[in-house]
Amino acid sequence: KLVNGEKGVFIPIELNDDVLQTVSQTYLNYKEIDGGKRIFINEMQGVEVYKTGIIIKIFQNKDNTFRVTVKGIDDIEYVYDNLETLDYNIYGIVKSGDNLGSARTVKDKTYFDFYEIKHL
Repeated sequence: KLVNGEKGVFIPIELNDDVLQTVSQTYLNYKEIDGGKRIFINEMQGVEVYKTGIIIKIFQNKDNTFRVTVKGIDDIEYVYDNLETLDYNIYGIVKSGDNLGSARTVKDKTYFDFYEIKHL
């Protein structure tokens, strides 16, 4: 599979554009926030990657949580914010359903913030 155009980077593993149904169900439990969604999950559940892609940015917030940006196979950037822990490094390839890390828990609610950024 070539990523980033006809003469892009060759990745020697099987990648597809599908979102796992279990992941899709998880992302239905949300509250609208400015520019995105606050996804609520079970305290023991990890933050699952929505769309297969490559981690292109990792930022540590002032409260020591992480903001991770994944460049999806569909050229959309998926941002996961308020992660307590992170299980991958920069430029790691992640597939839909992979556990990216753990979400933060505040007042007995476990959540992370999710944004989709489409560049024209």
